[in-house]
Amino acid sequence: MIIEKINKDWVFFPGKFDLFHYRENKDKTDSGYKKLILPHDFMIETDVKPEASAGPAMGYYEGGIGSYTKELFIPSEYEGEQIYLNFDGVMGYASIDVNGSLVTHHHYGYTPFAVDITEYVDYGKTNKITVNVNASMQPSSRWYTGAGIYRSVSLMHGPKIHIANDGIFSHTDRITYTDNKASTAYVVTEVTIENHTAQRKIVDVSVAFSPRAKSDTECNAVTSHTENVTDGGNEADNINETNIGDITNSDGVLNTITRRDSVSIEANSSTVARIRTSINNPLLWDDRNPNLYDVTVNIEEIGSFTTRLIQTAEPMKDSLSTTFGIRMITTDSANGLMINNRPIKLKGGCVHHDNGILGAISLYDSEYRKILLHKENGYNAVRSAHNPPSSEFLRACDELGIYVIDEAFDSFEICKQPGDYGLLFDKLWKEDMHSFITRDRNHPSIIIWSTGNEIWERAGLGRGFDIATKLASYVRSLDASRPVTNAFCALWSGLCDDEQCNNPCDTNPSFMITRSEPFLNNLDVVGYNYLDNDYELSGKLHPERVIVGTESVPKLYDTIWANVMKHSFVIGDFTWTSMDYIGEAGLGKSVFCQKGNEEEIKQAVKALASSESPYPWRLAKDADFDINGCLLPQSGFRRVVWGDKGTYVFTSSPELYDMEEVVSFWGFNYVYPNWTYYGYEGKNLNVYVYSSAPKVALYLNGKLLDTKENDLANHFTTIFDVKYTPGELTAVSLDNDGNEISSAKLNTAKEDAHIRLTPEKTTINADGESLSYVLVELVDSDGLLIQENDMLLHASLTNTGYGHATLAGFGSANPITDENYTSGSFTSYRGQCMAIIRSGTITEDTTLTVSAKGLSDAKIDLHII
Repeated sequence: MIIEKINKDWVFFPGKFDLFHYRENKDKTDSGYKKLILPHDFMIETDVKPEASAGPAMGYYEGGIGSYTKELFIPSEYEGEQIYLNFDGVMGYASIDVNGSLVTHHHYGYTPFAVDITEYVDYGKTNKITVNVNASMQPSSRWYTGAGIYRSVSLMHGPKIHIANDGIFSHTDRITYTDNKASTAYVVTEVTIENHTAQRKIVDVSVAFSPRAKSDTECNAVTSHTENVTDGGNEADNINETNIGDITNSDGVLNTITRRDSVSIEANSSTVARIRTSINNPLLWDDRNPNLYDVTVNIEEIGSFTTRLIQTAEPMKDSLSTTFGIRMITTDSANGLMINNRPIKLKGGCVHHDNGILGAISLYDSEYRKILLHKENGYNAVRSAHNPPSSEFLRACDELGIYVIDEAFDSFEICKQPGDYGLLFDKLWKEDMHSFITRDRNHPSIIIWSTGNEIWERAGLGRGFDIATKLASYVRSLDASRPVTNAFCALWSGLCDDEQCNNPCDTNPSFMITRSEPFLNNLDVVGYNYLDNDYELSGKLHPERVIVGTESVPKLYDTIWANVMKHSFVIGDFTWTSMDYIGEAGLGKSVFCQKGNEEEIKQAVKALASSESPYPWRLAKDADFDINGCLLPQSGFRRVVWGDKGTYVFTSSPELYDMEEVVSFWGFNYVYPNWTYYGYEGKNLNVYVYSSAPKVALYLNGKLLDTKENDLANHFTTIFDVKYTPGELTAVSLDNDGNEISSAKLNTAKEDAHIRLTPEKTTINADGESLSYVLVELVDSDGLLIQENDMLLHASLTNTGYGHATLAGFGSANPITDENYTSGSFTSYRGQCMAIIRSGTITEDTTLTVSAKGLSDAKIDLHII
């Protein structure tokens, strides 16, 4: 199949498509029509509203209806071929029309789908493709969904006999080793071939493997781990590595290995060809060495077959390529998780699908940056919570070497929100699981499939036990090379009314584990959400059970990780969450009360619920990285837990000194790396130092204030009570002999603010999809960040209009705001904003200008090539 992206030249309208209105108004200014390049999220462009139907669950964004139209010329040479549209994701209930005819509906916004448009096409003419999106049924989720064609779209065409969409599946059958080095990999490739003719056909099938050379960017990214973050207990030997010289010929060219066979395909049907390939001196894929192979399949029609072969004079041919990584996964209670014979503990983070101020838009640059942030800060795994991610996300995980739990659903038949997928689960689950698993199963980064998260039927309500078994069996029918999990949680729900009111879990610790056996029996790895205290009992009741912590809280991560390391049958942990997101607003918030006021504290505990977050709460505020990718304090804490020898120092504002902080279950202390508190000189505040050292010393302006034993039982945290004095605050980690291990400093910023722009890239490609992230900061004359006195900032680009670079997003990480990420104006938060520039298709440089009242403009040139 020939596959080409068709993301350019779509016309969006904020409403249902109407042909006559479209023809009369599409080119008029201010008519509501907008020409754009996909992917696109029309929800992120709207203003938040206090009366939004889903409230804090969606960050006070409201749903709506939108339509996308593309006029696409289909050459006359395509006649006689099969033609498809391939959507990686459309958020909301979608209908696809071609030339006015309805072709199909698609209802699960997170799964890809292909549409056969062959019979609707006018060849040699311009064809009109229309996608109507209904995202108005709210609330439809427990987090921000976005709306629109937020992932990529492709046109695919090929002969009547062709390789099916996502029709190549290569998987490693086994690997043999010599002297602790991989000597031979035995790979099976399953190729699904479709025959759209009225005759049985014999088809020749060949499969070619060639190692894919890494780009300089990939090589640098993969080797850029922070040096003092250790492997957290993983085996240190770099076994299984193969030198690139072992797989090249005498001229230094990468070797290609080809195998072939032939198959019979009935008329108007499909079949699967199985091709076995042995690869000597294979380059294995794992988190340290993410080696990939290009897999190319060629098919050629030999002829028709009745009682004999009748050869075809002009045979149909087709070709399709994908990528693949050679690696083996095993799990058992004695050895835990093994990747290529190496024990692995998963240091994971749960991530939602949005990309911060871009909204739900998925572009390779945004996904790569997200995964690189995880990689550089000690993570080796992510979980797609609670739905299948985009193709671009998985591509980045493959290339950077990050393990993935790929998750299907947040509900089965019992809905968690009135308009969620539970309404359609019974009719659509198989179709949706097939579409994303066949798309994703070549990605070596995916090591576990998850059938769902905190399913309401987990204790047997409805058909829960039967559905869980059915789903796991269906996953294995599509891919038996990976383990299957489901994220199970405590029975705060999921019991019948009588049991829920008199929950046996309160008096019988084993009740939950035994009641859930029929639900969990079908799983290879059992996912536990916030149940790390039950690992011990689970291991005793089920000695062969393998467990992964699919969700955990940040503030107790040291005890959670100790539990992971203690048990061989626990293969890792995924914190909730590693990156902040829109929706579930205020999930990780703190509330401050007068110390000792029990009634106020009691009310504060009630206010911690996300559902109680008042307008304009927008973000969850529960992560290691804010929505712009900047590190938050809990990241320092986590790095220390994982073995980082660094020192991380933060402070709590003096105005909170006499207050008692009540922290959400998912929250973290409200502290920041700040030593600038204008007007608070001489006032007391608390200094928090995260360190794994035996002792911690604190200096102010070169004078030792105090040295304390670092009580590791206090979550690697040493707290100092200090009077604020401007200058330099220094925390020093010491060994038992008083020798410095590491240190960290905070300095007081002056009030002479100016704007500083720091681009991550100054050159991007004119492909309509490349991004440059530009950090916008308020700094003093010494370059120190000013975290007080935030200001309204305005950002703009030169050369506006379709085809030019655009300001795709401009905003801060403030969790409580009613400002719009697409307006070009936003108030800084703790001295920072982020500008995201998205390239157009015109190779013309642009200038980003950021201004604020009373300050000089800051400018930076970006090259679009």
